[in-house]
This record gives sequence, structure tokens and C-alpha cells, in this order.
Amino acid sequence: MERILVLDNWYHKSYELDYVLQLDAQGVLSLARDFRSVLDTTGQSLETKAALLNVLINDMARRQNAPGSYETWPMLAGVIVTGDPDYYKPECSPNSHWSHWPNRYEEFKRPGYA
Repeated sequence: MERILVLDNWYHKSYELDYVLQLDAQGVLSLARDFRSVLDTTGQSLETKAALLNVLINDMARRQNAPGSYETWPMLAGVIVTGDPDYYKPECSPNSHWSHWPNRYEEFKRPGYA
């Protein structure tokens, strides 16, 4: 296979489980409609409704933080599809070097880490 592009550093979004939602007005309306449909259901306990709402929030946050939600991975896909390395023109500063992720580096230094 022919080499098209080599990246030593790129912008990479964190995929922590504590997602943060950043919604525009349409996103707020959509989430409100989903909430209302869950809350309006009958025959479900409050705990079940709370669990369903939690699933809705986490699903929306995952979609916002998915690899295709920022420039790096769609651009790389474009390079692969077109075969043109000039398709990769990032605007975000690279952050994939370990020094940009000090908390993660500290985890790997802990005794007993396998």
C-alpha cells in the first residue's frame, strides 16, 4: 500500500465519560421534546424515567463528542478517499503528544499499572 500521509501529531478530543453538552437553541428544543415524551409516559417509575433521561443526555453528548464532530477524522477520511494529502489542512492545534495529557501520563506511572 502506498504511503499517503504521515502524522506525528494531531488534534484529538478527549473521550471521558463525563460528557459536557453544549447545545444550540435547536438542540435544547430537541432535548426538551425528548424529556417531555419520557416524562409523559405512564406506568413507569420515577427511577425508570430518570434512567431514560440519563440515556438521552449521554447519547446526545456522545454524538457531540464523536470523532466526526471535529476536523481531524473527517479530514483523514478525505485524504484516504481522495489520495490527496493536501486534503488534510487542520485549523486546530495538535495535542496528541503525551505532554498535552498530563493526567493520563500520571495514571500510567502509578505502581501496579499493567
